[in-house]
Amino acid sequence: MTGSTLIRRRSALPAFVFTLGLCAAPRPVRAAPAEDDIALLERRPTGMDEEVWRTKRREAARRLAKSRSPKAVDALIRIVETERFDAVLTIAMESLAKIGDPRAIDALQRVYADRSVDAFVRRAAADAIAALGGTPRDDARLLGVEGAGAAAGAPGAAGVGGPQLGAMGAASVAPDAAEDVSDVKPLPTNVLARDRDLAFVLGSLDLDANVPLRRPPGGARTGNPVLADAGLGVVARYVDERQRWGFRTDGTLWARVRNGDITAVPASDGSDDGDTLFIGQSLEGVGSVHVYFGRTDAHAFASVGISQRVQSVRVEDVQATGIDESALSDTRFGLDVVPAAGLGWGRHLAAGADLRIDALVAVLESENILTGEIPPAVRRALQVAVYRRANRFSTFPRLAAVLGVLRSNGLLAREPGPRLVHRIRSVLEDPSYLDRNLGIRVRAGFLFDAAIAQSDRFLREGDHNGAPFLQFLAGVPLDLEQQIDADLRFYYDVLGPLKGFSTDAGVSYTRFLHTKYSDYAGQVSVGARGGVSRRDLDLDQDGAPDDTGIGYRALAHVGYTYAFARGSHIALSADVGVDSGRLVVGLSLGLRFGIVRSGVFSGGRSVAAVGRFDAEPGDGPRAPKKGSKRRTSTTTGKKKGR
Repeated sequence: MTGSTLIRRRSALPAFVFTLGLCAAPRPVRAAPAEDDIALLERRPTGMDEEVWRTKRREAARRLAKSRSPKAVDALIRIVETERFDAVLTIAMESLAKIGDPRAIDALQRVYADRSVDAFVRRAAADAIAALGGTPRDDARLLGVEGAGAAAGAPGAAGVGGPQLGAMGAASVAPDAAEDVSDVKPLPTNVLARDRDLAFVLGSLDLDANVPLRRPPGGARTGNPVLADAGLGVVARYVDERQRWGFRTDGTLWARVRNGDITAVPASDGSDDGDTLFIGQSLEGVGSVHVYFGRTDAHAFASVGISQRVQSVRVEDVQATGIDESALSDTRFGLDVVPAAGLGWGRHLAAGADLRIDALVAVLESENILTGEIPPAVRRALQVAVYRRANRFSTFPRLAAVLGVLRSNGLLAREPGPRLVHRIRSVLEDPSYLDRNLGIRVRAGFLFDAAIAQSDRFLREGDHNGAPFLQFLAGVPLDLEQQIDADLRFYYDVLGPLKGFSTDAGVSYTRFLHTKYSDYAGQVSVGARGGVSRRDLDLDQDGAPDDTGIGYRALAHVGYTYAFARGSHIALSADVGVDSGRLVVGLSLGLRFGIVRSGVFSGGRSVAAVGRFDAEPGDGPRAPKKGSKRRTSTTTGKKKGR
């Protein structure tokens, strides 16, 4: 080996050793790509624009789908648990489905059960759950998480946390303050229905036309072509219905003015100039009490009514006679007592408060916020809470009380959002649940009507009547938005100057109108009433009643009513029909302003939660549709139909 060759080999040795040393020396550790993406997901780098960060977060979530790292799964689960308003949520769910770690199923189930998120997000959660081998479950109880309140033992705290609005700087929905309902005095358990009503009738105007189908020769008018009737009044009512007995009182103070052609006295030229002005004031009151036999709905009843009236009549402008119109005026005072008693069967009570709870439950179920079924005791507590605050001008005390009852019983899976709060408030102030009668009542008894004070002696002696009677009432709420009512009355005169019978019957259908957000929009009613009568009067005082024949009347009715707080409403209606051969048409406009109105009901059959309380489009499973199988509420252990 030559010297030059040896020198070259020796010079290559230090270079090899130096290179080997560089490879063995410690170097700075570069972060793995998955950890970079996790860090980018969880916090925005300093100086990076928020919109740029949003885009890079989504890209990072997609890249993590290729990673099998447990840290990547944990980071994606945290996105699923906290994010609600960015596309990174659905990307994270898709990435979890690709990774295939079943630990993500619980978080995905909570997203699927949350009706407050968009429908496409819930569908993505369902697809991811299925890809991981699970079954999507639409259960609000999945939303409950034990927070600080639950740890401290606060009643109902477990199950009211749940996911709120997500990260990304969005504000959270603050829980509404709930009114304390722990000291609310409950109603007696044997109370089935209680109702208070006080209202001013500020105006009622009826325009009627009674047009004969046939005119006599010469064209002279007969009958009552036009009548105008208006009035002011105050009405009051109190009802207290219990398991074994009940009573009610009704009172009315009324003043009416009627003007029109009711003389039916044609002038010599074929016209009729007689105009009559009628002014009347009346004060009426009636009270009734009934006692039920055993556990049945058979009962004995007694009632008494008192009616005081003052009537002033004046006929004007009778040109054919030339008589001074002041001589054609008359004022009368009367006081009547109307006792009645007999036997009956059935209960016919306002079931509106029970229907209101059904509507409230339907709204809560459509938002998937309940943690379970509402038991009968809680339904009763909700009714009492609403009843105790029914006369508050504002709806918010009732709203706070309802939320307080639900929270205290642990029935809310999360705090209600603004849309749900609005819908609950709409149900609580909805006037369509007033006077929603349920059940039947049949009564048979004897009625005696006698005047004990009358300024006209002849009228006082003749103004009495005694008759057995039969009365039938029925009310059927078809669902939360439909009601049918029917009634039948029959009287047969056996005492007094009148002889004969009178009977009439009617049926009406009411449809309550609402918006998709449960706001009341009025109600439309249609109905029909008809009857026949024959009451003969001894007009010539010969001891034998004159044969006046049989009269009949049949009318069709249509009306629209807009109601508002405490039983107030404005109503417009029209009638058309025949009355013993005459065409009868009428138009009525009425305004009522309620001061006090409240009611509570238990023990009746509840109506299925159907109709307007369907969930919004895309919100998942909906409430039962109209025509769905009806359910019977177990509000109490009372016999059905009461």
